[in-house]
Amino acid sequence: METTLPSHLFLTPLLRKILPCLTDCWLVGGFVRDSVAKFKEKKVLDVDVLCKSDERIVNCFKDLKLNFSVFRFKKNGRKITRIASSEFTVDVALVEDLESDLKERDFTVNAIAVKCSSLLTPKAVVVDLHGGLKDIENKVIRPIKGSLIKDPLRILRGVRLKVEKNFNYHESFLLNLNLTSPMLSSIPGERIKEEVFKVWSSGKFVEFLKEVLTLGIWKHTFGSECISVSPEVVSVLKDFKLSFSFLFLKENPETAFRKCISFGLGKETANSVRKVSAFVSLALRLYDLFVSGKLEKKHVFKIVKNFGEKEYLLLLAFLSTCL
Repeated sequence: METTLPSHLFLTPLLRKILPCLTDCWLVGGFVRDSVAKFKEKKVLDVDVLCKSDERIVNCFKDLKLNFSVFRFKKNGRKITRIASSEFTVDVALVEDLESDLKERDFTVNAIAVKCSSLLTPKAVVVDLHGGLKDIENKVIRPIKGSLIKDPLRILRGVRLKVEKNFNYHESFLLNLNLTSPMLSSIPGERIKEEVFKVWSSGKFVEFLKEVLTLGIWKHTFGSECISVSPEVVSVLKDFKLSFSFLFLKENPETAFRKCISFGLGKETANSVRKVSAFVSLALRLYDLFVSGKLEKKHVFKIVKNFGEKEYLLLLAFLSTCL
């Protein structure tokens, strides 16, 4: 379905500046969704555009004498050219057919396209094939048919949308969970980490984890026993890698280490978690020994003497969940 919306909904000052470079493109994705929903404008302009060639776009940015870098990579099997600076990120995807691209997107609210050339007029031309505009109005997260099976990571993206934008799940999202959520366990840890990092950066990490637990997909997502994460825990840890690795503290030390590595958290963080996990696994036994008088304080100090700042932060955060 093709319709029109006021162009001013989309025209931020920076987009106006770079718009001459995008006149043969279509705006798609989160920027369109957030503009239609009138969410608060981000400090850094982040847009996705579709076009048939990126060469003219890159050359045009050069003509504007903007300070930027160009990166080329593949995402979901298609070529992406990223034009990025401290002020903006423009991801240019090469596509031949707009309709086919929109059918392959995750949710209806992300499958709306705006013709860039029409933004030079009062009325922007909008293509909405899946009822995304209505779903934005109703604050509904509705997957495009088959999208969750094609990429189960989209389940977590839907959860992120809910906690960040205060949207609600469409019944089709919930009906698909039983079939698709077990597939999350086959998603590479690095991809899950990227999605979790986005929600952590938005300040909704605790809400996200609660939602994952409520939906019954914790085990499929993290492959670990559930652990309570409060705002106080996040405030203590501060760092993303520590916050993520905290989820594995109830595992045995070697499992916790392997989990951190598989999610791309690095050996330094993994080693910290292994040390604290070993301490946590001994905690109850140590307490019993204390009570019985069979363990002296010096033995505990010996266990923790090699702890560094990260280990103490993890331990402090864990102890806060026991209070």
